Amino acid sequence: MICPYNRKSETMHEVWKQKPDEETETPTPSNGETVRTIVYKLMKCQKEQCGAYYNGRCHYFNSEQKQNN
Repeated sequence: MICPYNRKSETMHEVWKQKPDEETETPTPSNGETVRTIVYKLMKCQKEQCGAYYNGRCHYFNSEQKQNN
């Protein structure tokens, strides 16, 4: 079972994408944007070591629903 709550790791990729200058059609450092992508790797269920796991199963989603009501 994969835990929807805990993240084993988080990896961020940041890339600068330049846009060509409309007058000269060459990319310049001032015209571009940073594209950021974050990838989360989830971990296995920790079962009894997790506060959301009791009565033999995960109650993570149940506790979220109770807090929203």
